[in-house]
Amino acid sequence: MRMTREFYVPTLFKEKIEVPDTTIVIYVISNTSAKGFSGKKAKPDFYYEFKTPERMAQYIEEYIEGYKKAQEYKAQRKAKRKEAIASSAKAIAPGDIFYTSWGYDQTNVDFYKVLSIKGQKVTLVEVAQKVAEAEMTYENVLPVADAEISKPFTRMVGEYGFKINSFAYASKWDGKPKHQTALGYGH
Repeated sequence: MRMTREFYVPTLFKEKIEVPDTTIVIYVISNTSAKGFSGKKAKPDFYYEFKTPERMAQYIEEYIEGYKKAQEYKAQRKAKRKEAIASSAKAIAPGDIFYTSWGYDQTNVDFYKVLSIKGQKVTLVEVAQKVAEAEMTYENVLPVADAEISKPFTRMVGEYGFKINSFAYASKWDGKPKHQTALGYGH
């Protein structure tokens, strides 16, 4: 059974303080006891018995200031992230080649071509690769941009590009051959 905030709210309290322009609610239980909540959390952020009423008032003031600073920082971080995503999306154009390098006990490389980009949504298709140089245990591969080997699919652009799946993040191809484990030498 999941406990709700109502379970944690004291039934007998002296005063309920709702701080304007925040989601903070503080229940003053006695002259030296208080319980504070923020956001949509069920459990309280604090529930303390203080030595003096002055210390309780000081703590509540510090708690409110800390909460406001944290909210301000989150808003700044969100704005920077939004700006970074927009910048990342502007750097992508149809025809660009991206690659992923992934694997456990072996390295696999996959190449993708950008078909279109609209806002922060990019449409991709996987393309074939050719071996530029090979040794016994590894090979350097290049994309074959005209040889599409998958159906088109879409991904959302993030701060640093986009994820192809849970284990592979795409990076813009720099034009150099990419190193991967040769066939038969992985696990």
